[in-house]
Order: sequence, then C-alpha cells, then structure tokens
Amino acid sequence: MVIRGRRNILSFLNLLIKGAEKRIAVSIWEEEMEDLLPELDRALKRGVVLRGIFFGEKKPYDALVTHRRIKRYMAEKKARYMSVIIDGAHTVSGIVSRGEDSKVTWTQDEGLIEISEDYIAHDLIVNLYSASLDEEAYSKFEEFADNVHNHYFHYSDEELAVYKGLK
Repeated sequence: MVIRGRRNILSFLNLLIKGAEKRIAVSIWEEEMEDLLPELDRALKRGVVLRGIFFGEKKPYDALVTHRRIKRYMAEKKARYMSVIIDGAHTVSGIVSRGEDSKVTWTQDEGLIEISEDYIAHDLIVNLYSASLDEEAYSKFEEFADNVHNHYFHYSDEELAVYKGLK
C-alpha cells in the first residue's frame, strides 16, 4: 500500500511503533527521527530493541550508527529515503523529503521485509567497517567505494569529481 504525504507517513509510523513488541530497525534521517522520538522512547521503555542507520548530526540513540559521507549521499540521491521495519512484520520504505508529495510503501510481504533488513544490515556493515579503519585504509576504502559506485551508476567525469569531494 502506498502512503502519501509526510504527515500521513509519520503518523502511520508512530502507530506501528506504538504496537512494536520486539525490534525496530531503521535507516532514517534526523528530520524524520525527530517526529518519531516520543513514540520510540516509549517503545524502548517497553523493552523494544532499536537498531539501524542514522543520517544526521545529533544521533539520539547509541544503538544507531551514523552514516558516513552524508553530503555525498544527498548529492547523489537528492532526496531523503527512509526504511523502517517493525518486528520483522511491517516495512515502510520510500522518500519522505518532499512534503505532501512524499510517498512510501508499507508492506507485510516477507520477501520485501527481508530485502529491507538486508539493506539496513549491509549499511551497518559498511559504516561500522569503514569507521574501524585507520586514516590511510579509510581513504583507500572510500576510493574503492567511489569506483564501485561509478562502475554501477556510470557517472559523468564531472559528477564523479563532485561526489569524490563530498564527505
């Protein structure tokens, strides 16, 4: 089911979070997290586990991992995407940075939920691994990542030069 409008999306997410019993996984931006904090706080007090990736400066929970190179991400994607998984039973994924033109998909499809879980787990692995590297190894890792992105997305030389310069 498609949910339209940022306010509707966040209201729906707050409802799902209110019913969470075991685990909430997120790939979420600071702007959207702010609207979910009260309900997330209540879920955590009930013993629900929170895991995932956070795009922003003020990480509200230690259990979240801050995504690296946020400026580059925004230059490439030009929108804030979000994925939230509740108890492995619900996934809400889509773009939330377009105000009332925002659209996400809510599903209970096991295959799509598993893909969302893998997406978040992959981001955790990449970001935790890169954070564990010394400065030289980190630079080599990012150069490698830039080349993989370029090979996959086939950027122009100008685009690649811009992306490589963003942190």
